[in-house]
Amino acid sequence: MPHEYQRTPFNTSEPVVMYQGCHGFASGAKDIGFYTMQWGEPVYAVESGTVVEIVRDSNCFSPKTSSMASDPSRRTPPGCDMANLIVIRGDDGFFTEYAHVLPSDNLSVNSTVQAGTFLGNVDNSAETEGPHVHLARYNPTPANSPNRRYFENGGTCDWTMRGVPAIRNGWLPYNGTWYYFENNTLLTGWVQFNDFYWFELDSNSGAWTGNVWIPGQGRCARWENGRLNTIPCPF
Repeated sequence: MPHEYQRTPFNTSEPVVMYQGCHGFASGAKDIGFYTMQWGEPVYAVESGTVVEIVRDSNCFSPKTSSMASDPSRRTPPGCDMANLIVIRGDDGFFTEYAHVLPSDNLSVNSTVQAGTFLGNVDNSAETEGPHVHLARYNPTPANSPNRRYFENGGTCDWTMRGVPAIRNGWLPYNGTWYYFENNTLLTGWVQFNDFYWFELDSNSGAWTGNVWIPGQGRCARWENGRLNTIPCPF
């Protein structure tokens, strides 16, 4: 069974949602927030533990827009990826990282916190797509490697958060039919899958058998229920 955090890092009556599923360095992070969140939103510990790392001097910030602009010139410079953050080793030995959060002056390394302790405020340090917390879970430090940094243990996305629905991405069965989801959104019509494939979905029948053109290869194939079929297209 996946680990379940018993509370969210926010004190809000709004539904907390997951904007992006498993991603990030070591693949242990999920982005969470709520729709009316503003920069400066207070952030609270999701479980008890000991503070093991603090970054509160990031000089790398994104434009304060409600969503990341598609214009690359408005993003942070290349290589500018250090966010303000807090890392807490939970009572179970796992580490929880709260990134894009300016730590409270009351926090220090080796201080202990309880679930609900105020940690800091949401900021736009590093590259962000609007206000959110990049919350990551990392594996415990092996007993024979006590000096390893928390992120060297590798991340795990085998966690959930009470009251926050898991995000849906990719081809998934829904009511007995295959659909393609991107960050919980059911995609229909002509949609670019990546740099190589295009596919078409039908809102009535789910993952319709779509014609797929493969650029640079001068050929096409077909999607059938979420799988790329090697049978050539009829045109």
